[in-house]
Amino acid sequence: MHNTIRILWITVICLGLTTSSTVHAQSLFVGPTAWYLISTNAPGSSNGAGQPTRYMVGAAATIPFNKKTELRTTVGYRSESGSFTTPLNQLPTTDQRVHPPVSLIQVVDNPNATPQLPSTLTASSLELTASLCFPVMPLDSSGAALGFSLGGLVDYMMSAQQDDDYSAIDKHQGPAHVIADYESQLGFGALLGLYIALPVGTNRLNFDLQYVFRNPTTITSTTTPPVEQSSGWLIGKGLRVGLSFGFGL
Repeated sequence: MHNTIRILWITVICLGLTTSSTVHAQSLFVGPTAWYLISTNAPGSSNGAGQPTRYMVGAAATIPFNKKTELRTTVGYRSESGSFTTPLNQLPTTDQRVHPPVSLIQVVDNPNATPQLPSTLTASSLELTASLCFPVMPLDSSGAALGFSLGGLVDYMMSAQQDDDYSAIDKHQGPAHVIADYESQLGFGALLGLYIALPVGTNRLNFDLQYVFRNPTTITSTTTPPVEQSSGWLIGKGLRVGLSFGFGL
């Protein structure tokens, strides 16, 4: 997967450089962008906890190379929060107040058979994407078009924290909440999507639907000893719906 992502990044950069000579003056669109992220592989242990809250806001720039190819880049701040439960009998047996659960992927057949510890995992990241966009179908005579995009991303998870809520456990002796922090992390990924571009005078409105892959899929706690936590269901990866407005320059 890592090699595939590297090759994709190199392809996007090379194609961008080789076609940049065709860019015309004032053929740049720059403006705000906002995305809602949907987890498509939430673990069974998150059942009943609701859909994770995930969004990204930032800025986007689109450079049309010609009528068939465009380069789009986005930079943004990404916030993600999701909840899950862990059976108490599956927690580490030593110093449970310090060590977070080892794995989130726990499908519980009978959740009433043992007390369930509810936890919330939150993360904040900076993200940069670059993608090639190909308009493939005109929608009307005004210049609106349907297209597909292919690209890559790099992100930096600045912080992540897990809150274990022991107040939900009957007769629990100890702190009501136990907080575990995770190390910052550099991630890489790939994206594939569809979009609709609508001209608004000399400006442009974009609607996007993308699926994003990201590695790594685990994060490491700052506890001693460190513990790995599954994060692929929450951080970066998943389905995305985006809205962008570009001012023509």
